[in-house]
Amino acid sequence: MSSSSDHNIEAIYESVKEHYSKQQTNEANISNSCFLAKKPHTMIQKLLPLIPEKVNETFFGCGCPIPLGIKGLTVLDLGSGSGRDVFLASALVGEKGKVIGVDMTLKQIELAKSTTMEFVENAKKANLKVGTIEFHEGLIEELDSILPSESVDLVASNCVINLSPQKEKCLEQVYKVLKFGGEFVFSDIYSDRKLHPLARQQLTKLGSCIGTVFYTNDFLSVCRKLGFHVREVSRVELAASSQDLQQMIVGQAKFYSITYRLFKLKKLEMTEENYGHVVTYKGTLEGYPTIYKFDAELEFERNLPVNVSGNVASALEESEYLRRHFSILPNDREFHFGEFISNHKSQDARPIEKVIFQVPTSCSK
Repeated sequence: MSSSSDHNIEAIYESVKEHYSKQQTNEANISNSCFLAKKPHTMIQKLLPLIPEKVNETFFGCGCPIPLGIKGLTVLDLGSGSGRDVFLASALVGEKGKVIGVDMTLKQIELAKSTTMEFVENAKKANLKVGTIEFHEGLIEELDSILPSESVDLVASNCVINLSPQKEKCLEQVYKVLKFGGEFVFSDIYSDRKLHPLARQQLTKLGSCIGTVFYTNDFLSVCRKLGFHVREVSRVELAASSQDLQQMIVGQAKFYSITYRLFKLKKLEMTEENYGHVVTYKGTLEGYPTIYKFDAELEFERNLPVNVSGNVASALEESEYLRRHFSILPNDREFHFGEFISNHKSQDARPIEKVIFQVPTSCSK
């Protein structure tokens, strides 16, 4: 006998499916599809003209979470929709790579499959060799029914995990399919406190991706329990469009659009420890000839040695696509020098950008 909780979960899935199946092509939907839409790297921008028009017309994400320098990798895009980021990633992984898109909406999957050959032909005309492309209908919470364990190098998603009624299960599944040394890079909406159920109901009426926000500390606790090493890449505060609305619905709660990198590491430690690791960036990562930003605090300038924690050293040396671009010494952990104290700008000290809270059309009910 199914519980009321099971019925609620099914209702949420059906609501999301119905919404994205019904989305119509129009300028407003695309331009308002997310709170933030910073310009992607110039290398990504050059690939955008290769994307079929039908795909661009039904793209509901913002920016592009796929990193550069990923030739030969197996990449998984969660909530792949009509396939735009899958196509972009296939151009970045090259002919020896593979990109898999997973989405719960059959209509989106059908559109992605029907436009794949058009994208491949466009890439050929541009003298680009793309990787193998696959699309699967399914739930993120059931990735292990689609993919083998430890079969993916990189997972990406954009404002997708937040829509799930089983967020922890999503993260469990991502951890399961990632190889050791693999990475999950994604953006989503978070709150600085646990919201009252009534507040969630009110926010859900404004937009499904707003009413289901993850409390940041709950998210971090889940990640650490699963065994992820968490790095924050960027954070932008979302301010309510009116003070009355802020007070009525959420009081003093704050909302953020945050991008994280989650690493699955063999040598993960629960705290940041100092083993005297010194890392030097070679300047060879595609698209980053002089400076590579690892996260919001840490950046590497070419040929400049930087002290890092044991976990950062592990993330770089275990990563399939990052390790060749860095020199890391020492290559062991024979000597320990206590807790790692970062000399980089702290998260609390750096200014946080603020944007006006406007509910995106693509996530509104």
